[in-house]
Amino acid sequence: MTDLDAIYTFRLAKSLTSVDNFWTTSADPEQPPSKPIDDIIKRSYYQFGIFLDFDCPQGQDYLWENSARRSLNDSFFWLVWSRDKYPPEIESLNVNFDTEMIWAYPEAEHNRIALYDLYKINYSWPLNGTLAGHWTSEEGLRITLTQYKYERRQDMRGIVLTAGLAVNNIPLENLQEELVKPENRMKDAMATYHFSVFQLLMQSYNFSVIIKPTGLFGYVVENGKLEGVTLMLKNHEVDLSVSALFINAARYTCMDYINARTWKFTSLAMFRHPSVTGSYGGVLLMPFDMDVWISSAGMWLVVIVSIRFISWVETTTFDFIPKSHDEDTVRSWSDSLMIIIGAISEQGTTLDSKWIAWRTALLAACMLSVMVNTSYSASLVSSLLSTPQKTIRTARDLIESSLQFAAEDISYSVGLFAVITL
Repeated sequence: MTDLDAIYTFRLAKSLTSVDNFWTTSADPEQPPSKPIDDIIKRSYYQFGIFLDFDCPQGQDYLWENSARRSLNDSFFWLVWSRDKYPPEIESLNVNFDTEMIWAYPEAEHNRIALYDLYKINYSWPLNGTLAGHWTSEEGLRITLTQYKYERRQDMRGIVLTAGLAVNNIPLENLQEELVKPENRMKDAMATYHFSVFQLLMQSYNFSVIIKPTGLFGYVVENGKLEGVTLMLKNHEVDLSVSALFINAARYTCMDYINARTWKFTSLAMFRHPSVTGSYGGVLLMPFDMDVWISSAGMWLVVIVSIRFISWVETTTFDFIPKSHDEDTVRSWSDSLMIIIGAISEQGTTLDSKWIAWRTALLAACMLSVMVNTSYSASLVSSLLSTPQKTIRTARDLIESSLQFAAEDISYSVGLFAVITL
């Protein structure tokens, strides 16, 4: 490094450190280039920019090392400085389609520093360079690329990509045709929906895919091994996944995610709440609380005892002259019970007495019967016409109910029930 380069490096570092919320790190020349930065870039909650001097041998080593690790993507903003325009040897870099890389070099004829935006459609395809802007001491920084990154890179020139898809219950022969058939939507809703969304991407970005199907989304199984779509992405068997995958620690280490919400997915049980959740006896007892039933039974018992006692007093203490043989055998406990049953059913009774006390007890029994029957009928009708009480509110209530439960026969449901806690 020349003295002039050292001065420029010092000025750049000083300018960057003067900006708020901006940290800078420098590599130790005695260590491999990636060592001092690895611990920092693992913190994905920061937005990282990497400034690299391509004319420096260590800078080139670090660039090729990240190319081999395939980290030249949109996880970091790359600013590469060189004395010349990007040379032909960087054509072999593994630059992604979403890479944020600016190549800066001085243009003596224009007295400015030119800035080129670099990306590749595919690792084996040529490098695409677009003039993004320039910098001069008089004008400062001028950016000419005003379009969104994916809008200006929209034409992928008909490239054929390999995509993984978790699909169940759909014929695999001519899979892309089967996925768009309406009758297959109910067989695997997730696969058909995601492929429909993916078709819009193929039309917008001018590319096609070869789908590699599997029956599994990809969960961690025994001994920490992966499976399904996740294993395909880890082994680079496919370029991308048509199926949407949840983010977890095991998947995060072997794939990159994009922030494109296509499916607001929530696992829930959909059912029609039954109108009767208990036995018929419970429905008949439902209008009154247990305290009301106990109070009513106690009052009926008092009435029965009162009528029986008055009848006994009438037939034993005073001169009682029966008018018939049947009347001579009445006034027993069973007769008192039949009087109450007739009052409750509003059928009346054939028995009679000249005693005011007996008639008062019978009148009380009839009035009590009318009140109970009226309240019970009104409560029963209103309870049947009103919305039934929601007794199933948790997963445990659903399991303990009489309802039969079914789930869509896809591999996602199998994994969901394997790890769910009730």
